[in-house]
Amino acid sequence: MHKQNIAREFSRAAAGYDQAAVLQREIAGRLLAGSPHLSGRVVDMGCGTGYVSRHLPDGLQVLALDIAQGMLQQARHLASADAYVNADAEALPLQEGCADAVVSSLAVQWCHHPARMFAEVWRVLRPGGWLCLTTLGPRTLWELRAAWAAVDQEEHVNRFASLACWQQAAGHGWVNQHWQARDSVALYDSARQVMRDLKQLGASHTDAAEVHRGRALAGRQRLQALEHAYEQVCSGEALTVTYDVFYAYLQKPCNPL
Repeated sequence: MHKQNIAREFSRAAAGYDQAAVLQREIAGRLLAGSPHLSGRVVDMGCGTGYVSRHLPDGLQVLALDIAQGMLQQARHLASADAYVNADAEALPLQEGCADAVVSSLAVQWCHHPARMFAEVWRVLRPGGWLCLTTLGPRTLWELRAAWAAVDQEEHVNRFASLACWQQAAGHGWVNQHWQARDSVALYDSARQVMRDLKQLGASHTDAAEVHRGRALAGRQRLQALEHAYEQVCSGEALTVTYDVFYAYLQKPCNPL
């Protein structure tokens, strides 16, 4: 998926993002609750509408950074941080050792080269600084993927890397590494509501969508088939949407080699 398409989709979603981002706020809150004591200058990388920035402890100097200009504008409108930068996590326009911490919730899964992102974070962190992040694993939206598989053979759901892949990308230089995998589950009344929320979150774009942009991928008959298949997958009164979430807390050593 091209970075400009990612930025465009999230910019379009910025105004209505917070209304649909209930589970995203829960995950961000859990990330912050488990974070070590943070002080000094903190970069909120992939800040979105600035929820994490606004809920960091008082007394910090917060830089909100996002690739989507629309998200950054919304974060600024909500007075989320002290400064705002439109940039890519894989090419941070920040000085070496300028940050005491980098926090990032549900953003880095859109990186094309996670190892490059980790290298950039390492570069901008001071010795002893922390990276605190959440990202998505391969079981994310498994119900929707299974339901679509009963309808057609196209890729409607993004695929995300395994925990082992993220750990490998992070490298071995960090100290006090702590990784945790934990599911977060949302309940919905209909598959249409699931699709509507994913679109409102800016997370409905896939490579397949680019290939088939000219086609009506979600016509009435297909949505009816999807709803029936989703009900069969969940086999309960409510439809579940699972987010396979990885939490990571990584410290750069005080005397890195």
